[in-house]
Amino acid sequence: MWPAAATPAPCCATARIDPSKAGTGSPVVRVGPVGVEAGHPAADLRGSESFVSFTTTRHSDFPLTVRGAGAGGAVTASGVLADILRISQTLRGR
Repeated sequence: MWPAAATPAPCCATARIDPSKAGTGSPVVRVGPVGVEAGHPAADLRGSESFVSFTTTRHSDFPLTVRGAGAGGAVTASGVLADILRISQTLRGR
């Protein structure tokens, strides 16, 4: 919850992948709603627009960002459903 005097930041659904967090050697993935500052690339997204940003050794000061039209709600939902069904079949041993 934001303090009464603060203006809440826009909330965006984000995914963040940290390739090897804390020396575990395994990637750490975080997905969920996040408040973003006005200067963040996600703050200006409109409609089904999306972006992906890569922070690497070479692109540490200025991450490489690709922005463009996303698939939209219906296509994304059908893709998520297909993924869920594939996972459930894998868990059942098919």
